[in-house]
Amino acid sequence: MTEPKTKKCEVCGEKKSIQDFSKAYKNRCKACVAAEARMHRASQDAEAGRIKPRLKDGVHRVGSRVVTFKKARIRATGEIVEVMPQDEPMTYTGYPYKAVDGRLIPSCALQFEPEIDWEQRTFEAALAALTGILSNPAITDCYDDGVMTSAAHDAEIAARTLIAELQKGEAR
Repeated sequence: MTEPKTKKCEVCGEKKSIQDFSKAYKNRCKACVAAEARMHRASQDAEAGRIKPRLKDGVHRVGSRVVTFKKARIRATGEIVEVMPQDEPMTYTGYPYKAVDGRLIPSCALQFEPEIDWEQRTFEAALAALTGILSNPAITDCYDDGVMTSAAHDAEIAARTLIAELQKGEAR
């Protein structure tokens, strides 16, 4: 008994000659395998190149992943860019960082900016303001029975105002 000369593709449903079928996917024709590969590559390219708008400072959505970017200065040009580590190993690409705009940048070309923890800075500024308020008897006399609560509230307002001004200066 001889094998049938035609077979039905499980994807497109067409009956085709045995020679038209893929060796890797036994029940799929070569045309369907090629079309699926093209669609897969196109979706990967679109996902890799698509970086959606910011979620919060330094965090972006790349395809279905949420990625944290760091600010770095390109040594040659002085340009400040946001970069993330590459997914591929450094030995494979030679470019361990990828910028938001998709450029691949070697680590030797980058100088990383220091990360500022604004919440910690706000706490330190509020503590310094509270210490200043409570150390001055002339100001302490102005507060009622709830000295600590009122002074802490005023120190927090002063700290938040200071941090807001510092962040405005950093944005410029």
